[in-house]
Parts: sequence; C-alpha cells; structure tokens
Amino acid sequence: MSFFGKPLSALDWNRGACDLFALAMNRVTGLPMHALIETAEKDGSRALVHAFCLIDSETMVDAVGFAPVMVAEDAGGTFYPGENSFFSVIPVTGQDLLEMRNHECDYDWEIEHSGVGEFLNSEILPSLKGKIAPESWQHIQQH
Repeated sequence: MSFFGKPLSALDWNRGACDLFALAMNRVTGLPMHALIETAEKDGSRALVHAFCLIDSETMVDAVGFAPVMVAEDAGGTFYPGENSFFSVIPVTGQDLLEMRNHECDYDWEIEHSGVGEFLNSEILPSLKGKIAPESWQHIQQH
C-alpha cells in the first residue's frame, strides 16, 4: 500500500488510509488509537472498518475532523458475507493495524512520504487546541 505522489483529501484518508492517518496522529499527538473492526466468528479473523484517535470517551478525530465515537451500527456492510461476524470498537496499536493489513504496509515509510504530516499540520492540528489536555498540546508543539 502506497499513497506516495498523490495528494490526499480528508475523504481519501478516511477511505483506505485511515490506519496510516490514525497512526501518524497518534505519533504526533499521543492521542490513543481505536478502531471499529469486524471479527469473523468462525476463525476470529479481524477486518479493519475504520481507525481513528480518541479525544475523550465520546469524541473521536479522523481526517474529516471531530465526531462522536463510532459504534458497531456505523459499520455499513460486511467483510465476511455469508458468515457470522460482529463489530466492535477496540483500542489498537500500530502492530494491530499492521496485522489487519497482513503486514503489507511500511508505516514508517508511508508516514514519511505520503504527505500525512503536512495534512495533519494544516488541517487537523490547529483545530485540536482547546479540545485536548494542555499536556497533549505541549507534546504536539514539541513535534
């Protein structure tokens, strides 16, 4: 997976690159990452529906901006047609996201070359001030 060379809009980040965006935001802000996932009951395999960072227990932030934290009903379709599955929102790490991508992404390279840092700096970080704890804002200013 590579997005290098293509400037991405907020919707692009949310439609296929949300994991990269959430990881970059986590690294810059220290905000915890969560994901809406679908789990197949048969073998326990997991599919990423959407990754995001939490502002607080009720508010998430992704490339589009701030919204109520996703719930299972936000999932839409299924990755496992014809099988029993369930949706849940869980805390995730970069390793969890990589496993859901079948290790087909070099997140460090993507963060450096995809333009995600520029997008965060111009579109998201300015709107975080006042919405997050002062110590988190200090962490951001150090990056």
